[in-house]
Amino acid sequence: MPKVSSTARMPRADEIKKLRNEAGWTQEQAAKRVRSGSLSSYQRWEQGTHPMPEAAFELMLLKVRLAKDAPAVLQKAETEFDTLVGEGHQRGAFRASTG
Repeated sequence: MPKVSSTARMPRADEIKKLRNEAGWTQEQAAKRVRSGSLSSYQRWEQGTHPMPEAAFELMLLKVRLAKDAPAVLQKAETEFDTLVGEGHQRGAFRASTG
């Protein structure tokens, strides 16, 4: 198992915003794509008032690159995900029913 670095840093607000702008997404689109839970949560990450979880930042990096290099692949993957977990997950129903 890979060792987790204790020196890993959280993404900076300007890095998050730059990535979103590279993809041409609104904050709402970015929030949905990284499954932030809410627009306000995503906005706090971009404002730098709350740290963006490493997994969300990694997902954002991957999706931004796919949006630029292979948009059809990104669309297909997101459609498959939504089909597998159901539309309720996007609206927060999944989290509410498990927590």
